[in-house]
Amino acid sequence: MFERSLTGAVIAATVIALLGCGGRDGDSLSPALEYRKRQIDAALEGVAVVDGRLVAEPAPPLAPAEIRGRLAEVDDLLDRGLRPAALAAAVAVVRGAPGSADACVALGRALLTTDRTDVAVAAFATAVDLEPRDAGAWFLLGAALDRSGHDDRAAAAWHEALAVDPGLGPAHVRLAVAAWLAGDVEEAAGRVAAAQAAGTPLPGHLAQLVTGEGPAAAVVTAGAPAGEAPFAANQPVVGQQVRLNPTLGSVRANETTAAAWGAGEVVAGWNDYSPAGVIRLGVATSLDGATWTDQVVRAPVANQSDVEGDPMTAVDPRTGTLWVGAISFAGNGGLFVARKQPGASVFEPAVMTLASGSADKGWLAAGPRPSEPDSTRLYAAYNLGLQHSDDLGASWSSPVSLGSGVGFLPRVGPDGTVYISYWDYLDGHRLQRSTDGGQTMSAPIRITTLLDLWDIFSSPQVPGNFRVPQLPALTVDPVEGTLYCVYFDTSAVVGSDADVDLFLTRSDDDGSTWTAPVVISADPDPPGDQFFPWLEVDSSGRLHLLYLDSSGTVQPDSAATAWLEAVYAWSDDGGASWTTHLLTGSPFDTGLTDLGNGQFIGDYSGLAAAGEHSWPVYLSTELGAAGVYSHQVDFGGLIFADDFEDGSLAAWSLSLP
Repeated sequence: MFERSLTGAVIAATVIALLGCGGRDGDSLSPALEYRKRQIDAALEGVAVVDGRLVAEPAPPLAPAEIRGRLAEVDDLLDRGLRPAALAAAVAVVRGAPGSADACVALGRALLTTDRTDVAVAAFATAVDLEPRDAGAWFLLGAALDRSGHDDRAAAAWHEALAVDPGLGPAHVRLAVAAWLAGDVEEAAGRVAAAQAAGTPLPGHLAQLVTGEGPAAAVVTAGAPAGEAPFAANQPVVGQQVRLNPTLGSVRANETTAAAWGAGEVVAGWNDYSPAGVIRLGVATSLDGATWTDQVVRAPVANQSDVEGDPMTAVDPRTGTLWVGAISFAGNGGLFVARKQPGASVFEPAVMTLASGSADKGWLAAGPRPSEPDSTRLYAAYNLGLQHSDDLGASWSSPVSLGSGVGFLPRVGPDGTVYISYWDYLDGHRLQRSTDGGQTMSAPIRITTLLDLWDIFSSPQVPGNFRVPQLPALTVDPVEGTLYCVYFDTSAVVGSDADVDLFLTRSDDDGSTWTAPVVISADPDPPGDQFFPWLEVDSSGRLHLLYLDSSGTVQPDSAATAWLEAVYAWSDDGGASWTTHLLTGSPFDTGLTDLGNGQFIGDYSGLAAAGEHSWPVYLSTELGAAGVYSHQVDFGGLIFADDFEDGSLAAWSLSLP
């Protein structure tokens, strides 16, 4: 049996205390997590767990109308990304209405978004004690128990939910996944049929797995490793590995991002931990795509803190303006953005988009305003909503709410439509879009349903002891407007190990519908895991993909540390086939990222593409400590040079325009 926690909530939030700046939950936390933990502890004042149930300090009783109003306020705060505030509001309702099952459910939902699963279990258990006929509360209890590693108790709670409501499709889905992972294909098939009858979305490849077909697969072939001559005439040159942070000399670095313009103007960013005890936005710039200069970009002085991370970048294809940004994790912190003019090697002083101590995980994008092809609008999407700037980042609008989720990634289509993908805290990835420049957003559209979900601080499906949030990678064709999304999920179970693969899905109708996911894998036997993808598409329609891969070393999921490689892949046919290129010279050890508060390799990777080039940017510990590396990938074509027969890249010359 494949034993691990399933953590599969479909109705309510299921993950995350903080995405981005690192560390693990425990006695030794990163500064960012310490800051967030203090907020959560303060919000929980007045409630405790005794014998697995909630006990609340008495407060003046609330009338029924007040209870309804306060619960609506909790929902509103969660939708606006204000998780600690939502938690405090829910605690107040529980204290004023200790006999309300709805209040306990609201508190449990808020707790699940702050990674306090122990208290969430007690909240949902108290709710079903108060109202045993609440199928939703039983389901949420199962989700919280599942996330805590209590698989059997989780399944029992989901069965209780179905006893109340036999047509509760999400419970059938989670029991189907549990049965398939346990090897009970017959039970899984029955649950799949029940979920389909209820009209509940299934994980993209679950139905194929229970029938034995398996998911559809792209054709994957190996190209030349980085620094070697191409295997064939139509292959790109993947240049030598270049370290981007030699000057900073970081004791640890992770979480990479990149953007590029023209023939080689590139910016890259990462979390930089030098000096020890603080986190800064590390940045490298290149004006030729080959040579780099590293530096630190800070928040405005009044908003600075010991933790300034969650790097993000953007490029304006029209003007060549490039931006970097990050979040200052402090009470007067928030998201800050700095601009680099075309041809400049340094950034202008950073500007705050909004000063808020509740800001968390953001990304940037730039493109034309709808119906104004000669305009530029810069977007910042994060937990507090979507903001925009029409003066290249000098001033910013108020945020427009994006609802509850994490990893909001904005992309701008050729007609100015804004698309935002994110992990919905539930069972999958969703999309919102705007056709009026971010003034209003569509209702969430489901991109895919995940089969296998796990806790952000415990990811037993992959080797090593670091977190692996299931953030999707979205991109949009700058000419055709086609949307592509890559994500990772379990595709098989081999012995006691999960096989985690990348999946690609595409939309040709502005994100309204999505194709069946296709797996991208060329795994050996036994298979490895692929995760942390980043996807770009250039003006010729070529797809560029970066990801981390454990398949270069035979290692069980239970291994205390992981040996990983960085891989770049490209596709010229919309993702039907891929050519992969190994970037790292040898597998790197994630154990070297542990500085006393646990392994942390970041939460995502980065890649930029412009013209006939791309630049994957990734973490590696090959040289004995975590560093940030890149390569210039050239699709411009090759011509023969003297002594080319020896296979050395130095014997080739690039064709010039």
